[in-house]
Amino acid sequence: VLWAFVMETIATVIIKFAVGIYSPLEVIQPVLTFGVACYYMGIPILDNYHEQFGMSIKDSFRYARNYIGVALAAGLFLRLAFYIPIVGPVLSPILIAVAVSLVMYELSDIHLLGENLEQKLVEIENNDMHQDDLV
Repeated sequence: VLWAFVMETIATVIIKFAVGIYSPLEVIQPVLTFGVACYYMGIPILDNYHEQFGMSIKDSFRYARNYIGVALAAGLFLRLAFYIPIVGPVLSPILIAVAVSLVMYELSDIHLLGENLEQKLVEIENNDMHQDDLV
C-alpha cells in the first residue's frame, strides 16, 4: 500500500507539472489525477488476489500490468464507496476484494498454472525487458 501511495504521488506530481507547462490541459487534470488515484487504489486489491498464489509484491505489480482495467474498476468502486458514510470504508474493501477475486479467477490463468507460475512470471519479466528495449 505504501508503494502504491508513493507511485500515486509521483504520477500526480508529473501530471500537475505537465498541466502547469501547457495550461489548456487544466481541464483534464482532475480527471487524470482521479484516474491515477483509482488505479493505485485498485493495485493493492489485485495484489491481495495474487498473494493467494504466493506471488511476491514485485511479481504481483508486474503481473497486474496485464489487468489495468480491473485495477481501475476496483479502485473506482472503492473510491466511490468511501464516500458512503461509515458503511463505505468498512464494507467496501471486503466486497471489492471478493469481486476482484471473482473477476481475476475468470480473466487470469494464475489458478491453473500451479507449479508453472514461476515460468509464467519469468516470461512476463522477459516481455517487460523486451518492451523496454523497443522503447
